[in-house]
Amino acid sequence: MGRHELMDDEEEETYIQAMYQYAVHIDKHLSRNECRQTAVTRLEWVHTKLGDRKQCYNMFRINPSMFHKLHDVLVQSYSLKSSSKSSSIEALGMFLWMVGAPQSVRQAENRFERSMESVLAMFSKVLKCLVNLAAYIIKPVDPQFRTMHPRQQQPSIHTSRTA
Repeated sequence: MGRHELMDDEEEETYIQAMYQYAVHIDKHLSRNECRQTAVTRLEWVHTKLGDRKQCYNMFRINPSMFHKLHDVLVQSYSLKSSSKSSSIEALGMFLWMVGAPQSVRQAENRFERSMESVLAMFSKVLKCLVNLAAYIIKPVDPQFRTMHPRQQQPSIHTSRTA
């Protein structure tokens, strides 16, 4: 046998390394699984639930018309905005789904196929808007607290007992 038919140790090592690099390349670039696609996108899921009154209440603890009214108020008056990555409808749906059941951040991450950072950012964005709405809605009748409710003016049953 001539020299060209047999490889020496150095040539064999080079050949093995080249084949290994080729196998890694094939595995990395040609044997990839398709990106996971959900049957229903996260926004489509919210819209599907909004389309069925019972499912909407079960998922968000609010009926569809109130969901849309709340969404409109938060968008128009409290700066709830859509971004290039998520819509304000999805953010509100995710928030209500999380607090209504309650669901964890990890469950929302799985359900909406978002990163934990995205879930937390969307949750915080809606929460901030709702806190501002609550500050507008929840106000004492008398901000100076000069009046007292009639029940508080009457002595309590527990304090009027004699031993």
